[in-house]
Amino acid sequence: MKGLKKLLKKIIPASYSKIDSSNANLIELIGEMYKQNCIIINELAQIKNESKAARLELKNEIKLLQKKQELEFYALYRKTEESDLDMKKRFFCSIPDATGGLRLIQKANALLLHEFDKFCKQHNLQYFFAGGNLIGSVRTQKSIPWDDDVDVIMLRSDIDKLIKLTKTHTQFRNTVLFDYEWKCKQIRLYFKDERIPVFLDVFIYDVYQGTYTDNPESYNHIEMTKFFETSDLPEVKYWREHPYLYDNDVYFPKIDAIFDNFSMQKEAITQNYEKYPIKTLIRSCYNINGYPHHRFYDWNKIFPTRKVLFEGYEFEAPNDYMYFLDDNYGDIFSFPKDIFTHIEHISHEYLESTEFKNLMHELFNTYGIDNEQ
Repeated sequence: MKGLKKLLKKIIPASYSKIDSSNANLIELIGEMYKQNCIIINELAQIKNESKAARLELKNEIKLLQKKQELEFYALYRKTEESDLDMKKRFFCSIPDATGGLRLIQKANALLLHEFDKFCKQHNLQYFFAGGNLIGSVRTQKSIPWDDDVDVIMLRSDIDKLIKLTKTHTQFRNTVLFDYEWKCKQIRLYFKDERIPVFLDVFIYDVYQGTYTDNPESYNHIEMTKFFETSDLPEVKYWREHPYLYDNDVYFPKIDAIFDNFSMQKEAITQNYEKYPIKTLIRSCYNINGYPHHRFYDWNKIFPTRKVLFEGYEFEAPNDYMYFLDDNYGDIFSFPKDIFTHIEHISHEYLESTEFKNLMHELFNTYGIDNEQ
């Protein structure tokens, strides 16, 4: 353990003395800090002959160190008589917006979400947006600078209608896929033009009478344990190797059958708990990632939805969006840890290509949107 702890000393705190509230290169400073952490973590992964307990202890020490770095940074960044929240909001507003192709994809994401919002209102479908888009809305009313995707949540009762309507719609097309990283079934919505890579992920949620305390087994044992018990099956191995499994893949029906089995087991158990008066929103069996306590949301804190601003448009969000965000992400004003680890849903090399930029300008012109970034 002593050898491992020496690696922690490779983080150089002296760089923090350069930080002040007027510094224009905050994102570079943050990046340098987290690169130092990543170097240590990568080196730790190469060290053998350490007990699991020792490695866990060191991992916890690294988390504490990262928190210490955050506190040191904010202490230097704070203005006199500025509240914690105001200081953190100022920090996030000071992070430069994305530029180039990444900014174009963010504008296209917001346009797709805007058209989806109008579509849902036209057809009486209920949704609310989530993930990085909701976080960005609360922090700055704009996209997180390194974000490149859009997530919304819909009730399962509306999903079949959504799929049916968008299969033959003149403005949209859709696919159904299984995402291995998040162990979920997604409905993915696109513009009709297949050349445009912009998409919107629809995550499926259910209504439930009761709470996790009422019925923990149905959302822990069945969803998590049994799924991983099947992880040696050929179709699951194939899914692991092909993390985005679309509905035209020959293995799709087999993975779908596994999820359908979970669904039937959940529904059978849930029926026994209808006596509970508490109405809850839960992640469906098609979203089995995470921990049980992250799955149950007080219906009255989610609905009726409220409007929030994002990229110049109004969208539907949970009524108590901070309740929802706190449960999913913790403190959204804490130091960002995903600047360099956020998944590239679309190759950022392609985003800088002339082909992509021409497509985006064509798309924006079609909808009468300013092409300026």
